[in-house]
Amino acid sequence: MKIAGSAAPVAWAAGGAVVAVGLGCLARAAWRLPHGLPFPDALAILIVLLGLAGLVAGVCGRLARRAASRIPAMIVLGVALAAELWSGALSLGAGAAPAAVPITDPPARAPEIADVRFVQRPDVYLIGFLGASPGAVLKPALGLEEAALERALETAGFRSFADVFSEAIPTRNAWDMLLGMTRDAVAGIPERARGEQFSGNQASPLFALFRRNGYAITALTEDFKFGSARGAGIDRYFVNQAYSICRDRDVVDRSIRPFVFFGACLLRGSPLFPDLRRVAGPPAELLLEVIREDGPHGGPRLTVAHLKPPLHAPSAERLRASPAEVERFARRYDAASRAAAGHLVRILEAIRAQKRDFVLFVFGDQGVGVLQKLAGESGGRVGRALLIRDRFAVLAAVYPKEACAAQLDDGSRTTAALLRGIVTCLAGGQDPWPAGHEHRVFVDGVAMDPRTFAD
Repeated sequence: MKIAGSAAPVAWAAGGAVVAVGLGCLARAAWRLPHGLPFPDALAILIVLLGLAGLVAGVCGRLARRAASRIPAMIVLGVALAAELWSGALSLGAGAAPAAVPITDPPARAPEIADVRFVQRPDVYLIGFLGASPGAVLKPALGLEEAALERALETAGFRSFADVFSEAIPTRNAWDMLLGMTRDAVAGIPERARGEQFSGNQASPLFALFRRNGYAITALTEDFKFGSARGAGIDRYFVNQAYSICRDRDVVDRSIRPFVFFGACLLRGSPLFPDLRRVAGPPAELLLEVIREDGPHGGPRLTVAHLKPPLHAPSAERLRASPAEVERFARRYDAASRAAAGHLVRILEAIRAQKRDFVLFVFGDQGVGVLQKLAGESGGRVGRALLIRDRFAVLAAVYPKEACAAQLDDGSRTTAALLRGIVTCLAGGQDPWPAGHEHRVFVDGVAMDPRTFAD
């Protein structure tokens, strides 16, 4: 396209801005990922960038040649370019790669974890379901008479535990408390790197303990919230989503996703493009595939998985819009819980088909969180204990029912305390947690004894 001389600077500046921001983001992604940016993804983004650059240059040039529309056109294009450059700069500067805690060393300020030896080495599965709340919370929160996932645990022969709480919320904090084993260990992780123990990019005392006992470690989830690629702390990392620079929170922050690349990231997530998932359906389908492919042979395995559905509550603004919104969410949650119940049954069947010794620990990462959002900061007329249960109370169950019965008692009030019982059981009664360590629920940063707000 031939561009008039007077319009050429504006046109090339506009096109160059698109290319510069895009190439900068690509370079950041390539630096961020240990295994490099996948070539097909990089090629697709380059094609989109060049196409957008040509389009912007052409439009700028054509409008700039028309004297009557030159000033308003330049104002509109100037605002668009400013927004693009601003969002690109934020994307390039947002969260330089966090200072990783060396995998071979304990995290900063972490208390010493005893190097116990396991006397039994069954396969261990830690499966966390998003927003899996017990029926005692779902009834007052959503009016549901039956918690489908809770009922499935009972029917399948799990040993369920009442009044169990996640020690921290939301999802990444909940998993950090499990994998870090103590609050002090988690405190040593940079804020930007929260959740990255799961992907092996931050040191996990729990993973290190299992590795020293001969376990191969696999982590699986639905998206890149725990990290873009596998770190050195685990052996395998499965994400049920093909890598996309637009979905990498360390490259393109969610708050600027609608603007960067002139909206290309919005198009990437639209029905115009192929499904980003690696396996059709929810992440439970990917977990089933991994379990079946592993087969009955090989050494002991630790598999951690974060699965969705169920789901947690939408925004407070949306819930407060009308009573109908709460009713709609209740129906969605009920359907999601029933779907999760079906996934659980199939996962248990697939594990049992391996004919290997195993312990399966199923739990919720956080509560459904409806009442808190409806009540607001003051809590309204809802009691504080119920608000805390709404946010922190979760399902928790172990299979087989008799597994580690001596170490798992009904006084274990948090998911981390139950996990501690399982690990102590494997070690023949030796507890690797620091002596005197007490499990607490951290409500808005304050450590609380879960027994004070048990149902």
